[in-house]
Amino acid sequence: MSKLSPLFTGLSARRLDAADGGELPTFAHVTIDSRKVKAGTLFVACPGATPGSRDGHDFLGAAADAGAAALVVQD
Repeated sequence: MSKLSPLFTGLSARRLDAADGGELPTFAHVTIDSRKVKAGTLFVACPGATPGSRDGHDFLGAAADAGAAALVVQD
C-alpha cells in the first residue's frame, strides 16, 4: 500500500484532508481509466487532451462508485 500524502510534495496543489478528519487514505493501484478502478485505487482525472476526447472528470462518480480510495482532480 502507498500513502497519498507523499504525492503532494513539490506540487502546486491543494491538499484536502480526509472527509472524516482522519488519516488520508492509502491506495494499492493508480489509474486514469475509471473502468479499471477497484477498491483501494487512486483515480487520477485527466482533462481531455484533444478536442472531442473524454475528460476524466466526467467519470468521478463512476470511480467513486467502483470503490476508489481517493480522486485527484483539477479545479
